[in-house]
Amino acid sequence: MSALRVVASGIDSLYASARGELVNGLLQVLTELRRISPDADVPLNLHGGPPDLMLRRYGWRGYPFWLSSPRYEIAVGAADPFPAAYLQLHAAHIHSVGIEAAVHDAEAMLHRDLFPQGCRAVASRADVFVDEQGWIPQREDFVLFHCRALRRGMFDVPRQQHGYGRQLSGFTFGKGDLLARVYNKSLEIAISGQTWPEMLWQGGEPGQPVWRTEFQFRRPVLVAMGLNGMDDIVRHRQGLWDYGASWLTLRTRMADTNRARWPLAPAWTQLARASLGGSAVPLIRERIRAANLERLTQGLVGYGSSIEAMDGAEGLGHALSASVPAVQPYLARRGASFGDLVAAKREQRLEVAP
Repeated sequence: MSALRVVASGIDSLYASARGELVNGLLQVLTELRRISPDADVPLNLHGGPPDLMLRRYGWRGYPFWLSSPRYEIAVGAADPFPAAYLQLHAAHIHSVGIEAAVHDAEAMLHRDLFPQGCRAVASRADVFVDEQGWIPQREDFVLFHCRALRRGMFDVPRQQHGYGRQLSGFTFGKGDLLARVYNKSLEIAISGQTWPEMLWQGGEPGQPVWRTEFQFRRPVLVAMGLNGMDDIVRHRQGLWDYGASWLTLRTRMADTNRARWPLAPAWTQLARASLGGSAVPLIRERIRAANLERLTQGLVGYGSSIEAMDGAEGLGHALSASVPAVQPYLARRGASFGDLVAAKREQRLEVAP
């Protein structure tokens, strides 16, 4: 094993619930919007200006109303005893602006748009991570891990989704309130096509795999640690990592039958000492936008080539022109022009302001 190099670290996921009096009339407005447009998402803004939220056509996590944006997901409308709102910060937003700014923005939104009389927001889940190069876990390592989890699992990336066969992708340890994952982040990126996490990696060796070790803490564990608000998670993220890296450990096999007495493996000793930071990479937004354009371009080329194969048109332009006669009846059945569809999609394409 070469020397372990930490290439990124921080908070990757943060969820919170909020209790308080929702702004007067909000649920009635959302109910009316859902009635008017039951089969389509509705763009809206709760404080004036261009739309920055999307009212989804269905609920989320047991809440009847789901408001979505590039920054966060918000669920509202559940009856007591559930919290009035549930919030999830997007990982891409966290890493675009930094965790401190992302939390400040979310708390400002809660007080401005949902709870003008104030609310009590508490963290319900936090995921902390370290990405590294130099240690590449092997299947044989599975029996060398020691933890207090009740359940351990080993997982492979589904073979039906990629050509890696039975290549190891990682391990999971624990279940419920405390969960650990050790997995091949480079492989996950290659399969999902979401390449923006690569922009977080600093000081790594190009072409070498990056593995992520991640700890997921849910509300009962956070409460036991005395962590309540989202700002508590931000301030004490190093403590969360330190706890997780001592709760789960990788050991060096010895003759002793008690695994807890085996010494720590050198790789885990280095990993456990990692300093949990977090950076802001504004260009992540551009990477996501470029990836979306690439995906749409692939679809355009695929459909265009299929039309050419069917109708004998020569070139993408001719293929698309040949499809126009079929497009007009389709638009007529929908009762909308092509310009109408473009305008609707442009309205629904929410952007995060710098």
